[in-house]
Amino acid sequence: MLVGFEKLHRYAEKRRTQTEIEIQAFKEQIAQELIKTDPKKIHDPKISVVGPALEASKY
Repeated sequence: MLVGFEKLHRYAEKRRTQTEIEIQAFKEQIAQELIKTDPKKIHDPKISVVGPALEASKY
């Protein structure tokens, strides 16, 4: 193994782990907000919103 790459590997692994933790916390935060939302206020989005969002998600 090349000198220095094990430090780089440890750093990358640490960042991956931290990112996973942050994503999980974000999911939990969103779930808590959805629980607070009145079910009558939840509806399907308009196609004028969904279309451009899906198109932009390609990039």
